[in-house]
Amino acid sequence: MDSLAAGDVDLAQAPVVIFDAVEALGVHNGVVRLRLSRLTADGVSVPALELLTPVSVVAQIVNALRSVRV
Repeated sequence: MDSLAAGDVDLAQAPVVIFDAVEALGVHNGVVRLRLSRLTADGVSVPALELLTPVSVVAQIVNALRSVRV
């Protein structure tokens, strides 16, 4: 069995989150807080995830999302 190095992520264990909307976005003390929501089968918006990331990583995230082709 392979072991993971410190800081590595086991993608088989990583959570998967599907969301439909960005509910809120804020920056405080150098941390971006992004609150995401999803719609239930009844069309009701419910919280899905709050993502916290350093401001220094936001450009990488935006660039990765820009590369997505639909």
